[in-house]
Amino acid sequence: MNWKSLAIGLAAGAAGTYLLQRTCEQKMDAEKALETVKRVFKQNGTVSGSWIETTKKTLHKDELFFEGYQGGITRSKNGLQEHYEFFVDSVTGSLIEFKKIG
Repeated sequence: MNWKSLAIGLAAGAAGTYLLQRTCEQKMDAEKALETVKRVFKQNGTVSGSWIETTKKTLHKDELFFEGYQGGITRSKNGLQEHYEFFVDSVTGSLIEFKKIG
């Protein structure tokens, strides 16, 4: 193996590692997180309104800390409107907490 091949291999490996790391570090923005939550709620009714705060917050739940967004959604189910508040994880888009209000 010559030095040129070794240098090209090392450069390609370093570039691949860098790109993989950047992909894993990407976080979901508030609008994409809201679309994820809407898809979940649309499975059991029609979404008629929604909102989300664009500033991230930290939620402490069951000795764990989550970074994400707080929001709300209104859904029509069986002719009745249901209002919910939720917290969605900014990394995975997972719905961490939601509660019916009103």
